[in-house]
Amino acid sequence: MIRRHRLRGPTVTMSIYLDPQTDLLILKAKDRSGRSKSAEALLRLRDHLEKYPDFYNSEMAEVIPNNIEPKSQN
Repeated sequence: MIRRHRLRGPTVTMSIYLDPQTDLLILKAKDRSGRSKSAEALLRLRDHLEKYPDFYNSEMAEVIPNNIEPKSQN
């Protein structure tokens, strides 16, 4: 669903499930900032995606251990 807000342009609605700990972190952050919960989540998601645009295709992938052992060729 695309909605058009007066000053912000088109937006897309997205629903996600949060575990209680993450929800509490978002609530505390929005209370500190004075933003709505949605605005806080959007800001933090956008910030993360801008900082790590290629999270799985960059040198970060080298840091993440691969727990899959190759099958032996017997």
